[in-house]
Amino acid sequence: MELRMTTKELRKLEVLMLVKRGKIKTRERVEELRITKRHFRRLIRRHEEEGAGGIAHRSRGKKSRKLFPTANGT
Repeated sequence: MELRMTTKELRKLEVLMLVKRGKIKTRERVEELRITKRHFRRLIRRHEEEGAGGIAHRSRGKKSRKLFPTANGT
């Protein structure tokens, strides 16, 4: 399976790795990413459980539930 990530998600992953290695402080980078400390802790947990794919948006690749049916029925 191919993993696709946006620039923003790649930046989150990069910051997460630096924090885990102890190179930077969480508080400074959370402000830079404009997310809460709680959300950052959730990202860390998801990264530990799922790897880099845990950072990517969960809805990517799925059909929209608001999608109107087309003429051919799909």
